[in-house]
Amino acid sequence: MKTDTRSSGMDPRIRDRRVAVKRDEGRRRLRLVLAALTVVALLSLGWMLLHSPAFDVDRVRVTGNVHARVVDVVSASRLRRGEPMIDVREGVVARRVRRLPWVGSARVTRRWPGTVVIDVRERRPAAVARARAGGWMLVDATGRLLAPAPLPPPELEALEGTPPAGVAGEQLAPAARAALRVASLLPRSRVAVIRVVALLPDGTLELRLSAGGVVRFGPADHAQEKLTAALTVIDHVGAGAVGVLDVRVPESPVLTRR
Repeated sequence: MKTDTRSSGMDPRIRDRRVAVKRDEGRRRLRLVLAALTVVALLSLGWMLLHSPAFDVDRVRVTGNVHARVVDVVSASRLRRGEPMIDVREGVVARRVRRLPWVGSARVTRRWPGTVVIDVRERRPAAVARARAGGWMLVDATGRLLAPAPLPPPELEALEGTPPAGVAGEQLAPAARAALRVASLLPRSRVAVIRVVALLPDGTLELRLSAGGVVRFGPADHAQEKLTAALTVIDHVGAGAVGVLDVRVPESPVLTRR
């Protein structure tokens, strides 16, 4: 006797197909779960490896420094031996190092497995100013105070009449910026001729020659033109012949000889 499949329910072939589909879905879910567990395991293993002693800070190397001491750079960086290399933030470390008086810029690089390199570019002194604590203070063209000096170095102009400079790392007083700007424009080869840039009580400037003469400079505007006029006259007559040289109108300098 034949069996009527319509009366007995679902076709066996459809039922088998549905079972196969569910099995495939189960296998796919299992593969996804296993893949996710594998990724989590690999990430955990990587995290543990990167935070293991095999990848911590063993050495801090400082390059490019001349005046900034290695011990000061390392101290300012706040890097610690044994600190995980992965936790070192180059930008944060560089900002810390740039706070040192001599450091103009800093670049920090991680060199795996355990070395951090700090490459610094130092500031250049442009002049010296009287220091509040006595003596002199080196200052760069931006007004950053760099380091104390007992006497003005022979290669730098001295600023006189300016507010006393504070401590290294601070900024020169705004009132002294005009004198600093003029000193920064003077060629180093002329320091032996023009030794002092003086700020007068009325806010104008005066250049004092090593031979004893003075240059009435006036305010710091048109500074390059005034310097060119002064140096042209000095080269023509000789520094020793200058009593008073007025370059407040740079197109028409007025010389009073000694």
